[in-house]
Amino acid sequence: MFLNAIIFEKLKSVFNQLNTVSGRYFLTFSPITTSFNNQDFNFLDTTTPVQYLSDAYENQMAFAHLANAVIRRQDIYELNPDSSLPENYKKIFDHAKLIESSLSDADKQKYRDAKSVLYQDDGLTKAADYEKYSSYKAKYEGLVQNIQDLSDKIMANPDDKESLSKKQELETLQNIAFNDWLIDGERDKIENALKIVSSISERSAFVSQWNQEYLKLQSEISKVTTVGSNIDFLPVSCLPNDLYKYEYSGWKKIVMEEKEIADLENSAKTSLTDDFYNTYDSSGLSYSKVEFEYIFVTVLRNWFKPNLVNSQFWNFSDQQVVSDESDLNKGLLPSYIEKFLFIRRVYAYNKNVNPEENEVTAEEKIPQTYIFRNIAKNLKTIDLVQPKIIRTSKFKMISQNKLFSTPVLRKVKLENVITNQPIINRFDKNLFRRKILFPIPVINVVEQKTKFQFSLIFKDELGNYLTDINILLQSSADGSTYSTETDNDGKVVFNDMEKGDYTISIQREELYEDSSFRLNLSEDVSKEFIIKKRQNPYFDMILLGAVNYRLPNLPNPLPGYVFS
Repeated sequence: MFLNAIIFEKLKSVFNQLNTVSGRYFLTFSPITTSFNNQDFNFLDTTTPVQYLSDAYENQMAFAHLANAVIRRQDIYELNPDSSLPENYKKIFDHAKLIESSLSDADKQKYRDAKSVLYQDDGLTKAADYEKYSSYKAKYEGLVQNIQDLSDKIMANPDDKESLSKKQELETLQNIAFNDWLIDGERDKIENALKIVSSISERSAFVSQWNQEYLKLQSEISKVTTVGSNIDFLPVSCLPNDLYKYEYSGWKKIVMEEKEIADLENSAKTSLTDDFYNTYDSSGLSYSKVEFEYIFVTVLRNWFKPNLVNSQFWNFSDQQVVSDESDLNKGLLPSYIEKFLFIRRVYAYNKNVNPEENEVTAEEKIPQTYIFRNIAKNLKTIDLVQPKIIRTSKFKMISQNKLFSTPVLRKVKLENVITNQPIINRFDKNLFRRKILFPIPVINVVEQKTKFQFSLIFKDELGNYLTDINILLQSSADGSTYSTETDNDGKVVFNDMEKGDYTISIQREELYEDSSFRLNLSEDVSKEFIIKKRQNPYFDMILLGAVNYRLPNLPNPLPGYVFS
């Protein structure tokens, strides 16, 4: 199953329920995983110490690079290093022709006539006709609101005869009020004057805003740089600004059962096509249940003014297309990203499992992955981690914030980091937390013992056992790495280990700091470790997609205007 696609298909339905206002919003899926942790958003933390500001700038620049992608496909979010929102936004300001800012004599007279209808000689006090218009309008709108309130009461209680009678009475008064507004309030005359004044005022204000924004863009685009990479960029931030905090409560949880998972998989294959789905399909596993948390993150750009682009007050002399409503591949700026969709804590439970079986039954292919920190270091060459295979147990596979759905219960992973050759696995049955009794080996006392045991217990500073914590054991002799997790008593046991030096380590756990300890094994070792909690606990999240706003056909200039 391509788990990310199935989760995305579920969240598409959530998005469609929320997106009831504009058909211009569309959700794109990110098939190549981009992984973050909450500490990558330290640029949101206003209390960041000076010594970490360089790191914060790097993270913000990488986030800006992701957020400023120009989307060219309706269904897929892809990075395009050859085209970005700041570059194309700047091109519009550089090459667009504005409507002539000076008014013609006819426009000036039209503006004076409209103002005289609306205001007295001081230009501020409403004229008598405008006052009457406002009064009749307020009366009419008040009746409309009262009728709506009564309609709500009647809907809740259809037998409410008093409300029904009152509503009929008010509807008669509403018709009278509308007639008074239309005739005595001279609605058409006043609203025509308002339209003329607002149109000319909006035009003047637009020209002023455009010029100010252009000068600001020209002066600032080369001034904001990262400390480490020295790459120019326009900063991008986001909401919620507490995203970097472990205790932020804005994440929402979803649980999907087997039947819904199967339906969503069929839907994902239809929307993405079977070929695309199968290309990224990560394994042949089937899941009985999937749990995850999600959040929509709003992108903030204080330098980007969509209203200046999405207007009719400018044009290109060379007929350059800025946006084509029907084709995202046309134009400088067909759409822009408004929100990102992140997921975390993905728990995927295999179905048809037998906890007594010890055999590996499936291989899990980790999808290609963008490494966030590498994006921060180099915008033009984005490093990809190619798919690799991990072996998963038949028990259950959940991610518990290990990236890319690494199983919590898994076989010992043995590899030689020096030769990159596999090592024969002799410890399959010793490192699963199961109530299985093994025969006690008989040792010939005449022979010298050459294999030993690590028995390790991990606690926090309050004495609580650390359960389900991934423990890595690495041999200094040949680089062999052994991996398992603590049981309910915070304990792990490594049996039949060769004599020598070993490093015990804990890495990338949510609540606990990365820790490393060196031990020499020349006899059976039983030891207890105290692990510190993180001040701001750690969690991983994956970028699943983006919410985009599609611009209308642009340019679409106002007819009859002269361009400067």
